[in-house]
Amino acid sequence: MTKSAGSSPATVAGVYAQALLQIAAERGDRAAVVESARDLVASFDLRSLGEIDDPRVGKTKAKSAICGVLKGRPKSLVDLFQLLIDRNRLMDVPAILREVVRQAEAADGVVQVRVTAAKPVPAQATARLAAVTGGHAQIDVAVDPALIGGVAIRVGDTLVDASVRRQLREMRQAMLNTPIASTLWAS
Repeated sequence: MTKSAGSSPATVAGVYAQALLQIAAERGDRAAVVESARDLVASFDLRSLGEIDDPRVGKTKAKSAICGVLKGRPKSLVDLFQLLIDRNRLMDVPAILREVVRQAEAADGVVQVRVTAAKPVPAQATARLAAVTGGHAQIDVAVDPALIGGVAIRVGDTLVDASVRRQLREMRQAMLNTPIASTLWAS
């Protein structure tokens, strides 16, 4: 298996995600697999997976249940789920699906941008941010009044925090850590 850009073969999720994307590309259903993975990440809950993964259910019934749940999804994805049942790794599904989306976006040049501001962000500002990141940005905007003012922007693993809350926190730390001279109070 060759290492592709943005892959994480050092993790179980990374290995399975990379393999799934490779097989899906060979079968010509990569886009459908990635979109299904994106949809399923939001909808799967561990309790349901735990019930299907229960040894009392048995692998045959578990595979049948998974086929029912995944009806209409790409065959590559259904095959992965069945393989995970065989290898007792069904509980790894959420991490694998998140990694599939992450690796696909990295390979496609999509940049995840999270903007958190004290007040709603104008559409013009998000459009400028998208242009600065090369136009392949997936921008998620959130409002957090606790920032007091300013904005915090996370692009991938990089955080730029220009919030008033951060500035006040740094000022407080600077004041607390500044040594006081003994002659300060002398008359």
